[in-house]
Amino acid sequence: MKYGIKLIVASAITMALAYLLVRILLETAEPPQPGPEAIREAQQLRRFSNELVTLTAEFLSRSQQSGPGKLGQSAEFGRWATREYGPKINDLRQRMLRSDLSGRAFHALLAAADRTAAMGERPTDERLKKLAIRDVRAAASHTETRIAALGVADRIAPQAVAPRFSTRR
Repeated sequence: MKYGIKLIVASAITMALAYLLVRILLETAEPPQPGPEAIREAQQLRRFSNELVTLTAEFLSRSQQSGPGKLGQSAEFGRWATREYGPKINDLRQRMLRSDLSGRAFHALLAAADRTAAMGERPTDERLKKLAIRDVRAAASHTETRIAALGVADRIAPQAVAPRFSTRR
């Protein structure tokens, strides 16, 4: 019986010491450095997110400047949305599809690009505008979460400052 108690106490002390040793080593060890693949993924996600935010902000700004009445009602704005905005957002979407990215952040960006492309095709649809704004915000948030998880935020270009998206005057 005495031998069993001594064995249990010795085992408990050994486990406690091993636990403390591991904790000390983990605190003093440098965190692993992200590899080039993580940096490349983060750069692509940030670039796509920044471009999507910028294009959406430009669309909303022009729609609010399009004249009296409802947002986006002027013929000039409609032509701009068709001739300039549409091709830009479609080009962004095509570049996204050609990339080798995957995951939640990428799919959120792609869905937001689809929604903003639809917004450009129907510039007078206020409901669609609100949905597009929501999707762009969510995609930017997912992107920043992924970049933070990769641990490379300080090694890539900064996030575009997202203007306060609003469909009100």
